[in-house]
Amino acid sequence: MSTTLTYGRKVPADGDKGTSFFDDLEDNIAVDDAHTHDGTNSSTLSTSSITNATTSILSAAWVAVAGKTGLYSQNVTMPTGLTLGKRGVLFIDASTGHFYLLSVEQVSTTEYTVYINDNTISLTAIYV
Repeated sequence: MSTTLTYGRKVPADGDKGTSFFDDLEDNIAVDDAHTHDGTNSSTLSTSSITNATTSILSAAWVAVAGKTGLYSQNVTMPTGLTLGKRGVLFIDASTGHFYLLSVEQVSTTEYTVYINDNTISLTAIYV
C-alpha cells in the first residue's frame, strides 16, 4: 500500500504490484501537471527563485582605460552568493531600460571588469 506525501504525491510500498504502482504513477503525473507552487499543492518558491539579483553600475565610477581612447571600465563585485562561472550578466541603461552588449573580463569568481565607450551611462547589471 503506497504512502501519500505532503503535496499529494504517492510513494509505492515495497512489494506493490503493477496495478497499484502504475495507478500511483498516473496520480503523481497528474499532481505534477497541476501544481502551481502555491504552498497547497506544492512547496512555495522563494522570491529569489524568480527575482534576478542586480548591481548598480554608476556613471561616476567609470575609469578611462589607459591607451584606449574613448574606452572606460569599471570593476563590479557580484551580489553575495553569486559567481560569474554559474551566472550570465545582462546590462541595461538605468534610466531608459535599453540593453547593452558589453565586454566583460572576469577578475575572480565574484568580480569582473565591464567596458563601455560612454562614461555618462549608469547601468543595472542583471544576473541570470
